[in-house]
Amino acid sequence: MYPNGNIKDVPPKERFRSDIACCLATTHHLLLTQGYSIDKIFETIRTYANKYVFIEFMPKGLYSKKYGSQKAPDWYTTEWFRMNFMKYFVLRGEIKLNEIRYLFWGGVLTNKTS
Repeated sequence: MYPNGNIKDVPPKERFRSDIACCLATTHHLLLTQGYSIDKIFETIRTYANKYVFIEFMPKGLYSKKYGSQKAPDWYTTEWFRMNFMKYFVLRGEIKLNEIRYLFWGGVLTNKTS
């Protein structure tokens, strides 16, 4: 979420920007343990994508095979994620991969400024 490198370097959002930005198994950590807002996360992801995004959502929150899942906050739902996703991206589809993973994909909204 924070740019790495020297101030004289080309910023990561310029160096790594591509037609498709993928964000897998990340947002739940940023939201639930690091305290980032969903808006800040989606704004940042959007800066890396020219056209499309693929973003994974884990509705059960923090999960490990060894410890199971920790209870996610009541607001942390697939509907909440979808609603916020659609503020930044045109929802093209979503698929339930398994009990703990959904994949959302969409196009970058052109009326949002980076």
